[in-house]
Amino acid sequence: MKRGERPFGAETGRVPPLVRQPATRSDAARFEAPGFSPSGLAFDAVSQRFVIGDAREHKLMVVTVGGGDPIDMVRADSAGFAAISAVETDGRRGELWVAGDAGVVHRLQLVSGRPLRTYRPSPTLGAVRLVDLGLAVSGTLMGLDTKGARLLTMGRGGTEWRVSLCLERAGVTSIAVEEDGLVFVAHEGGIVRADLRSREVTPLSAVSEVDLRGIERLRFGAQGLVAIQREASGTRRVLVLRLADGRRRVTRIAVADEDPAPLAGLASIHLTGPDLYYLAREPRSEPEREPRYAVRKVTLPR
Repeated sequence: MKRGERPFGAETGRVPPLVRQPATRSDAARFEAPGFSPSGLAFDAVSQRFVIGDAREHKLMVVTVGGGDPIDMVRADSAGFAAISAVETDGRRGELWVAGDAGVVHRLQLVSGRPLRTYRPSPTLGAVRLVDLGLAVSGTLMGLDTKGARLLTMGRGGTEWRVSLCLERAGVTSIAVEEDGLVFVAHEGGIVRADLRSREVTPLSAVSEVDLRGIERLRFGAQGLVAIQREASGTRRVLVLRLADGRRRVTRIAVADEDPAPLAGLASIHLTGPDLYYLAREPRSEPEREPRYAVRKVTLPR
């Protein structure tokens, strides 16, 4: 905005529902990984390393802040990974959770990748396919099951998933945990607010100018809901969604970053404080060269 200009809507007192509020962006790490298929990203602030899931090789890699060659942290033959669809860190307890195949989750030591335990779902749950994981402050693990459009939970010290809520929404993609009993879920039609205590599933309302479709990843932070949204053109946008009315209404969306860089595989993000990290694939001028990847760091507006 130029000196002397007034913000849009200042004349009428109306705050625009969709604004561009570019955030500071930098590359926290850059690396090359032949045949890599992203399936999760986590940041360990203690060791200053990124843990990255590779769906193709069924393994976890680590890349240090600043970049360098990726190093295998743990592979399928040692941890028993049959697939990797999401990665979540528990910094308080120094643990790492990995969503595997058919509802299986693995708990590992964060600093070393040493497998601690594998949890398998009860056959009574039927078919399960986890697309995202979330962790409450209490240590309760939450999983989003796209097969049954269900929220699954496993309390700290528990051994099996239990169904906490059936969402009855098609195309669920991601969860954002605010607290043990309150979760936001992105699906193909928008976002719902799921209260696990009252068992109410409420669609987030928004003004007409705001489109909540196409959200691939969702997290909750001090700024509100933070989302990665894919537009029809393939461009990804980092959005900050301001909530009101008891977290039931989106009143404003700030576009913090827009990145046309393509990304093969799952959208992979990690939110810590005001900093959002996401994984992007950089374009190469030589088609025969292996892709180069970057962990982008975006410091979000407050």
